[in-house]
Amino acid sequence: DEIRKVFLDKHNEYRSLVAKGQAPNPQFGGSTPKAARMLKAMYDCDVEEDMTKWAQAQCTYAPFKSSKHYGRNTWGMGVPNYNKTAAAESSVYDWFSELRRYGVPQDNVYTRDVDYSAYQYAQMVWQDSYKIGCVVAWCPSVTWVACGYSPAGDNIGSLIYELGEPCTKNEDCKCTDCTCSEGEALCIPPGGPKPATTASTTTKTTTTTKPTTTTTKLSTTTAKPTTTFDRAAWEESVKRPVARCTLDNGMTDEARQVFLDKHNEYRQLVARGEAKNKTGLAPPAARMLQMRYDCDLEAHVMEHVKQCKGGHSSFDVLKGRGQNIWAITVPNLDKADAANRSVHWYIELTKYGITADNKISMDNAANTGHYSQVVWQKSNRLGCAAVSCPEQGKLFVGCEYLPGGNTLHHLIYDIGEPCKR
Repeated sequence: DEIRKVFLDKHNEYRSLVAKGQAPNPQFGGSTPKAARMLKAMYDCDVEEDMTKWAQAQCTYAPFKSSKHYGRNTWGMGVPNYNKTAAAESSVYDWFSELRRYGVPQDNVYTRDVDYSAYQYAQMVWQDSYKIGCVVAWCPSVTWVACGYSPAGDNIGSLIYELGEPCTKNEDCKCTDCTCSEGEALCIPPGGPKPATTASTTTKTTTTTKPTTTTTKLSTTTAKPTTTFDRAAWEESVKRPVARCTLDNGMTDEARQVFLDKHNEYRQLVARGEAKNKTGLAPPAARMLQMRYDCDLEAHVMEHVKQCKGGHSSFDVLKGRGQNIWAITVPNLDKADAANRSVHWYIELTKYGITADNKISMDNAANTGHYSQVVWQKSNRLGCAAVSCPEQGKLFVGCEYLPGGNTLHHLIYDIGEPCKR
């Protein structure tokens, strides 16, 4: 119950911060717009049970199927038996930090761009997703966190939450039997804890699920988690994100990890200005994003490479995803070794070079298109597959990326000194 309370309190702190228009959104004007009717989250054990099944599947590499339609945020750290309280705080903090890193436009509409970058933040503060259930699972080599949300959010084209001044009275919530918690700027659904009714400002911001120092915590939450946070372990996880999937398709977690590590290694080399261009060094990158592994992308590219035909998928099949394909005449090559050899995409930079303006053109796309997709700044999600095709005498390798890159006349990445903070 202590861990459940951490998850619930952290969600409501962030939902309150957003509702008051105080959440930092530096990419789009400074802070989030206020929320008129943000619902206060309540804990739901049925949702938790479904997330527990998801986590068990990760630990045993079993497929996960659910008849529920919950939203889900996930977080992993390559540290077994990580402190559960710290995992709860750190995961929610990381999800919410997508707002600061990537931003959400002031119209607050959930678009494809938001779906690519800030989808976990959006699900956290989705106005109507008021039932949450979470789990921290210890697997043999990793600690997994998952939170489920009901009703699910992240619907393309919908508002993340309604804009407007937060409630000051129950009627402002416009939902049956909801209660306004004015101090939190949240509407409490039926069955939730009632706000205090005295005139004191401090008392107003206090509910039965939160300590009386809520206002102070709200003003500092985005700075860092509490002192239970294990920074050394967290930094190690940030340096090397985990690549694991429960897909039963012949891929291995070892190969997935190599694909992810190699992509981030090349992106880091470019960002530092240490990558060899055909003539000198490629310019440094000011805002190169770290990549994370995406099992849905792996499933997509697997459908393509298992046909053993080579070539790229059509644009209507890709639907905005980027794609790199490669083949080697060693059909039984170990998949992790094949992942290591994806360096062939990167060395296009050394062999052919990129022009000084660092933009995609018709001239360079044919020669360096694989390289540019590997280091495309905004492509921060990756999924890969390797399939042995004995009849063709080849092993086919493919990776897909979101958001897709290689847009003509666009910068591959913003040129400038890499971030320092």
